[in-house]
Amino acid sequence: MSFEPMAAAVDWLDAYRVGDIETILAMYADDAIVHCACGGLKTISTRQGLRACWVDRLRDHPASHLDDLHPSGVEQPFPMSRATAS
Repeated sequence: MSFEPMAAAVDWLDAYRVGDIETILAMYADDAIVHCACGGLKTISTRQGLRACWVDRLRDHPASHLDDLHPSGVEQPFPMSRATAS
């Protein structure tokens, strides 16, 4: 099974547009670590933290102007970090 970045971006955008937090959260690895600057610089490393972040984000920034997007040629549509095994 190969990873298709554009398909992942479209799936994420569709989920964001309808406020589908479960689909958005399912796109993160179980051990994801997110460095976020929304509401102040913070590091999120738990599912509960991600959920709280996205609840706030979807409430404060609904996807009302995300209709006409075009690929920029960047391989990774959004930055993500994964925890590494020790």
